[in-house]
Amino acid sequence: MSSISRRGVLGGIAAIGAASAVAGCAPRPEPVGPPPLGSGPFPWGVMSGDPRPNGTVLWTRLNAASLSGIQNVEWQVAADEQFSDLAASGIVSTDASRDHTVKVAVGDLDPNCRWYYRFLFDGEPSSTGIARTSPAVGADIDRLRIAFVSCQMYSEGYYAAYRHILDEDVDFVVHLGDYIYEYGTASDEYGLKKLRIDPVDQPTTLAGYRSKYRLVRRDSDIVECHRQLPLVPIWDDHEVFDDYDRTVDPARRAAAYQAWFENMPFLAPADDPTRVHRQLQWGSLVDMYLMDLAQYRDPEAPAPFVSLSDAGKVAHDDGRTLLGSAQLDSVRNWITNSAASWRVLGNPQMIKPMRLLDLDTPELRAIDPKLPRNAGLYLNGTQWDGYQWERRQVLDHLASANPENNIILTGDIHSWWAGTVQTDIDDPNSPHVAAEFVGSSVTSPGFDFYTGVNIPYASEAVQGALGSFDYVNLFDHGYGVCEVTQDSTRVDFRKVDIDDPGAGVETLVSFRVERGDHRLNRI
Repeated sequence: MSSISRRGVLGGIAAIGAASAVAGCAPRPEPVGPPPLGSGPFPWGVMSGDPRPNGTVLWTRLNAASLSGIQNVEWQVAADEQFSDLAASGIVSTDASRDHTVKVAVGDLDPNCRWYYRFLFDGEPSSTGIARTSPAVGADIDRLRIAFVSCQMYSEGYYAAYRHILDEDVDFVVHLGDYIYEYGTASDEYGLKKLRIDPVDQPTTLAGYRSKYRLVRRDSDIVECHRQLPLVPIWDDHEVFDDYDRTVDPARRAAAYQAWFENMPFLAPADDPTRVHRQLQWGSLVDMYLMDLAQYRDPEAPAPFVSLSDAGKVAHDDGRTLLGSAQLDSVRNWITNSAASWRVLGNPQMIKPMRLLDLDTPELRAIDPKLPRNAGLYLNGTQWDGYQWERRQVLDHLASANPENNIILTGDIHSWWAGTVQTDIDDPNSPHVAAEFVGSSVTSPGFDFYTGVNIPYASEAVQGALGSFDYVNLFDHGYGVCEVTQDSTRVDFRKVDIDDPGAGVETLVSFRVERGDHRLNRI
């Protein structure tokens, strides 16, 4: 989510909060340093990721501060915690060129099983991780339950959300991006609470980006969640820097990408080493596509923007892309060929329009016949609102190929939103093609960044002003849970306070979407 470029947006809300922000804010506590690094050869923990019917990817990082050269690490996978009967094992090498991270693609495993894994160095084991394989393609499956998270600026709060995810009985965790932030505690550009020390601000080198992941992985809640639950990651923009696009400095992008790939349990195709958009299947029940809205995209439209201005008209240009042509073709093919009961899009940025003012009216079109389609005042030029031609390509293809049973899980905007997506915001009779659920941040500031406080009734006011959303919450943080069955999909928004490492959890709202009907039914 952009920071400075969106200051002043929704100025009326900010004005309401100004007095209470001055009067009600307690002195900011001194930020605390990172927890001590654990002992042993694997203090950053273990992870598995991207469950497949016959395998998965395993990750760890070797503590090689006193070592030099190439080091060999043993890995083991078994059906039992005692590792009495190994299903797979091997030796993998690592060294400083990959920051002593270790990744293993494990194959030849049985589908739809829980697996235990560990690493060993000089005979000393890592903690025991829990991985799983997905059901066989086409297998009859009754349920998939996942947690989805995004936007976890380390300095802004604690990762208690991950501790509560462990109680949710989910099959895996989808991370929709902004796993790290380029801002450090010293940044005067972004940040509100600054509860924890992040010593690196605006990294541009590989060493700087690597330090960000090492810091995040010192948090015990995130380490334990990754140990027990597979992670399915995608990136957004802060993994490089805020709102970057395809024109970014290649050296900085290469450094940021290398650090991401080193630290995620995911392996890109050998012939396309920075590709992260991909498809995952869960039997015949769910077909998931994870989109990359960062590395291929055209530069953003100004934010906020008015379609009638010269600067704002760019958002409506034909051919303007978030996905890039190859990924757009891949998404279309996925839509056409998917035979699952439900399709789930992992979507880093909101696809449902966030139009603050409708300027596509008969009166204005009579004055200006060349008025852009769906003209208006839009809040955010980096999300799909700034790439309207391509949004129509995706939504129209959904309408023509697979209009039913589409769920979109979204991150990025540090606030909660839910609503039905139509192909045309100005045509009430246009097809409904998906239900979109936007999860708030794990820790990153929401609209309290602009106002300083949580303003009562502001969320309801914005929901009423926009008109087409079933739920809006601008201030709270947490995670979402999505449970898919053959008959329906349920989504719960869970709130977790970010300034208390021992914070509890509460449900903000729950929705059910029935198969064949994209309307959101509040539970």
